[in-house]
Amino acid sequence: MSRNAVRRSWSGLALVACALVVLSAGVRPLARQEPPADQMPVFRAATDLVEVDVSVLDGRRRPVRDLTAADFTILEDGQPRPLETFTFVDLPDRELSRDAAWTSEIPPDVVTNRAMAQEGRLVVILMDRTIPVGQPTNTAREVATAAVNELGPGDMAALISTSGGVPQNFTADRARLLRAINQRDWSTAPSGEAQQIEAGIHAGFDAAFTPLTDGRCLCGLCVPETITRVAEALQDVPRRRKSLLFIGSDFIVQAGPQPQQGELGCGQKLEDAREKMFAALDRSGVVVHGLDPSGLETVGSPTADGRWAVRGPARMQTMQQALQRQNNVHVVPDHTGGRTITNTNAPQAQVPAIVSESASYYLLGFRPSDADPARPIRSIEVKVNRRNVEVRSRRQFSTPMPATDGPTASPIDRALDGLLPTAQLPLAVNLSAFATPGAVRPTVVASVDLDAFAPTDDATTRRTPIDVTVAAFDATGRPRASARQTIDLEWPTATAAATRARPEALTRLALDPGDYEIRVAVENTSSQQASSVFSYVTVPAFASLPLSLSTIVIDAPRPTNHVPREALQDLLPVAPTTARAFRRAGGPVAAFFRIYQGTRRDDDLQQAAVRVRIVDAQDRTVRDEGLTLAASAFGDARAADCRIGLPIAQLPPGDYLLRLEVAVGERLAGRAMRFSVE
Repeated sequence: MSRNAVRRSWSGLALVACALVVLSAGVRPLARQEPPADQMPVFRAATDLVEVDVSVLDGRRRPVRDLTAADFTILEDGQPRPLETFTFVDLPDRELSRDAAWTSEIPPDVVTNRAMAQEGRLVVILMDRTIPVGQPTNTAREVATAAVNELGPGDMAALISTSGGVPQNFTADRARLLRAINQRDWSTAPSGEAQQIEAGIHAGFDAAFTPLTDGRCLCGLCVPETITRVAEALQDVPRRRKSLLFIGSDFIVQAGPQPQQGELGCGQKLEDAREKMFAALDRSGVVVHGLDPSGLETVGSPTADGRWAVRGPARMQTMQQALQRQNNVHVVPDHTGGRTITNTNAPQAQVPAIVSESASYYLLGFRPSDADPARPIRSIEVKVNRRNVEVRSRRQFSTPMPATDGPTASPIDRALDGLLPTAQLPLAVNLSAFATPGAVRPTVVASVDLDAFAPTDDATTRRTPIDVTVAAFDATGRPRASARQTIDLEWPTATAAATRARPEALTRLALDPGDYEIRVAVENTSSQQASSVFSYVTVPAFASLPLSLSTIVIDAPRPTNHVPREALQDLLPVAPTTARAFRRAGGPVAAFFRIYQGTRRDDDLQQAAVRVRIVDAQDRTVRDEGLTLAASAFGDARAADCRIGLPIAQLPPGDYLLRLEVAVGERLAGRAMRFSVE
């Protein structure tokens, strides 16, 4: 069947023809079934408690799971301190579903901060500048991919590089992490150097081209400085085990004598950076694992007569340099208790064992002995009453500094600027991207569920003053746009709460095409409760692409109080909602999206073929239908609206995926959105 053919495998799918018309008003979205705010776990600790996350491994580096508080002793500057809190954390295994691949590969388009209200691991994948070209680069990707595939339900990972930038900040979205891993060539070695590495003749390097004199990372300082920044950023993150996977073939830990023309004073600079890095690692408890993607080391290659192409002193020097590189990779993992994997063609095979080491751990809390400002950094030692085990924890902690008279960040700013979202109250956000009529920059719409900020039944007031801040950051972490709004929400009485409309804030940002991290923070300015949620959005180049699609949004029949109501009147005929779970008896549900044929192009418009499929969790197609749009449907704006009725009442309870496919000539574009039926 041709791409433009109308597909109708059944006749009951409520697919409304796409048209440039405003949808009928009065569609009421259905309430999403979420646990009440008081049932969402929020962990609180006394501000004067020092929390230490501890891994205990047996002789085979497997977690020891049967220890009690009585088995632990914690020493502060060599003196024992009583344990105030004790928690054993046993993380669930990674999800191995028998369901369709899309259930794990396609993330929900409504993102919550619920992952921050549970224990889990933080994994930083560091792609180092010393990854060689060729097969080692592919191996490095395989190592990073293996780490992402091992993430459990509460785990988050980030991808960074010593060659510049943060390709992906912390997220639980595996698809986004994998896309970041595969989109770059992680080798940064100059081609001449790379060729000599492949040939195994390091001795022939010109002194001007050593890692110490490479202007992209002078003296090799970018590596310890990057690890230091990671450790400092993770230092105060509670209740999570933290690890860093260093993927690279070398780590410059010291600088020997340099030729006069290459002398840069690297020795002292490296020593200072190294000591600062070790101190930061000691305070944070980050465990570093080193994985060398270079493969099995060979020195030169045998000739036809069985002799080595590189022989004599040159071969010996090359062997010594290879051993030195491997020893260098050991230094930081040995300091933190991590593993080092070198001299193997399959380092990725060791990743599951590395990740499993932190599958279980203990959380210990104690009060420091005093608040002496003369001792801001103190040592920690954790001992266990068990033989033949290895104990890993941070070795130092910083005592809280006394409050100053200077300005302090507001709760909403702290929630917005944190390394990870704040989960004091549950938040959910949906992001969608549309071309802006009459403007060059597209618009990103943020729909934020505010229901968790409802007052309790015994509250003295039914009015809540709320601040909502939405900020966009580009791939380099630079702020690109922000919006802040104040909302005065009035809630119904407790007796009418069951039928009240759930409030959702609507915010819009004008952004150029590209990838962005969107951070949303919400504060009850009366109680100063603040929470945040972080998500990501890709904004297409609607103006120049000959075919592109907006994000799919839901206009569902549930009572929703969109604030402000007029926020999207000039942009959309619907108000996007965060609802993705629907009752079969809840009434009609519609999905809305927009098709563009280049809003700033002047080539002829063409007809478009639209195919709509709904597949279940076993990847069975339960609905399949299509239609053809005439070129005239796109009008002067070169855009056509599509509203698709979802047959919720006819679907069995379960998880589903809505797949959209639009073809214009030989061009094809698609979107997908998850939803569920209760």
